[in-house]
Amino acid sequence: MLRLALIENLRRVAVQLNVVRKNRDAAENWASRILQVVEQKPSDLIIVVGEMAKSQPTLNRAFVTEFLRRIQEKSPSVRLAVSWMEERLAEDGLTVGQMVQGESQYQAAAQVSVGNSIGSLRFLDTMDWQDFVEAQSRVEQTLRTDPAKIYPAWISQHATFTGTPLNASRARVAKPNLKWRHWRSAWLKKMSITRTTGCGMSVSS
Repeated sequence: MLRLALIENLRRVAVQLNVVRKNRDAAENWASRILQVVEQKPSDLIIVVGEMAKSQPTLNRAFVTEFLRRIQEKSPSVRLAVSWMEERLAEDGLTVGQMVQGESQYQAAAQVSVGNSIGSLRFLDTMDWQDFVEAQSRVEQTLRTDPAKIYPAWISQHATFTGTPLNASRARVAKPNLKWRHWRSAWLKKMSITRTTGCGMSVSS
């Protein structure tokens, strides 16, 4: 479940970044048109700005930041386009500075989120979760305190015969081992394990 949650987070960030990329592309297209007009025929700048205003682009953080990045300090003539953008944002109680700062914060947060998710996925691939769960298991800890030392002896002998450490949780999923079965059967018969109940009855394990 944790792995799925991390992958879902990466998917969510990727979708958001794809939307950001489209907004940046739109801003870049308008900025390129404006700069081209400024260089070739400055008198037509007002026409291009009017066309941009008529198209009603979404003035979100990505659009505003990319647009200003492209045209800033290119030419005093582009001030007309910037003024139009500032007025549009002011209608919503926003400023250019707020939009640029918000985009910078978003990009930083997205990078951290992606980095953490990828790092966590790598950690999950290298971590032995079975050992982790066993270390936290109260059942495992209780069995290891068996006064008769039966459980510790059992897992020790299993490791000796099969080369595989065994404990409460691994015993449930361990693959059958013929050699281990024969030894366990003989060992139980030899030990003749019996336990006495509170009523004094002897019960064979």
